[in-house]
Amino acid sequence: MNGFLHIGAVALGVALIAGGGAVAAQGGAGAADGFDCVIEPRQVIELGSPDDGVVQEILVDRGDAVEEGAPVVRLDYDLQSLAVEHARLQAERNVEVRSNRAQLQYRKREVDRAQQLHEKSILSTKQLDEAEVERELAEYGLRAAEMDRSMAVMALKVAEARLERRTIRSPVNGIIVELTKSPGELTHDQAPIMTIAQIDPLNVEVFVPIEPYGTITGGMEAEVRPSPPVNGSYTARVEVVDQVLDTASDTFGVRLLLPNPDHELPAGLKCTVRFPQGKAELPPAKAPDTDTAAAAPPENAEGDGAVASIADEPLPEPDGTGTAWDNKALIYVIQTKLADAGYDPGTADGVLGDQTRAAIRAYQGAHGLEIDGQPSLELFNALRQSASAIR
Repeated sequence: MNGFLHIGAVALGVALIAGGGAVAAQGGAGAADGFDCVIEPRQVIELGSPDDGVVQEILVDRGDAVEEGAPVVRLDYDLQSLAVEHARLQAERNVEVRSNRAQLQYRKREVDRAQQLHEKSILSTKQLDEAEVERELAEYGLRAAEMDRSMAVMALKVAEARLERRTIRSPVNGIIVELTKSPGELTHDQAPIMTIAQIDPLNVEVFVPIEPYGTITGGMEAEVRPSPPVNGSYTARVEVVDQVLDTASDTFGVRLLLPNPDHELPAGLKCTVRFPQGKAELPPAKAPDTDTAAAAPPENAEGDGAVASIADEPLPEPDGTGTAWDNKALIYVIQTKLADAGYDPGTADGVLGDQTRAAIRAYQGAHGLEIDGQPSLELFNALRQSASAIR
């Protein structure tokens, strides 16, 4: 992105210091009527040039709306344009590559002929070696020519980039606030040419008394009412809630994001913001995954007695499929026997988790059973027989 960027806020210091004092004076009554705030540009950019040069043309005027990437200033570019033409001629020059390629082809044919003559004892080994060396030198020459051409192409890209830097483009969608240079003036990297304000979206800055701290959270929507002559109510979203409180005024700062796609609202307005009453609802807690559930003790469990009560539950009767994956007693016994057999099912708690399923699959695969990772009477009987065989 061309241009020297310097991002800052407009009038934040004076306006918000005054606003902070007003908020502190409001006390608790401010929550009902809203809190004083200031509508500011999203960012204010002093746009300059990374290169020294003379301003040749300014393509915008104060108050113009510009789009991101649109050219706004051109510096003198005669030397850079000539450099591009020179680099292009060098990059398009291909004589050395073609010459070295022809030389290599000739040397290869020479080696072939020398090889044939050497096999007939007409040419000495020394002459054959000389032909091969000449071929290798021709290969090196072609590589060098190709590398030189690649470097010329790279030099062309550098020259084009330097030429492009002579055109200064807007880094944001915004409004031209001020022009500080005119055509014919000299500019450098410390001299801004113009100031651009991004007003879509807008920032709403407000200081709030510390009493409602914790009830204002990121993402919360709030009502913003600009001061006259602008009327109406607008919805903004909380973007930043300061984590460091201002002990002098007993306030904390909040920044809201206010969409302004049609540039309907100007920046620099005073306003009033009203937050929803009551504490913000927290997002629902994430449900524990299967592994967490498997690691947790059974509901209403109280020590080892609860585990024992699971083991005392009656095993299910066969239902034709032999599957009873929702019976805690069966799962607990299978977990215990898997652990005895050397397959780690995790905590024996009667809950079917991922670790228990993995242990079941490993056992089933090792003993020729159908691998489905589910506890069943068939699996229980196999584990019991295995335990009996070991004893």
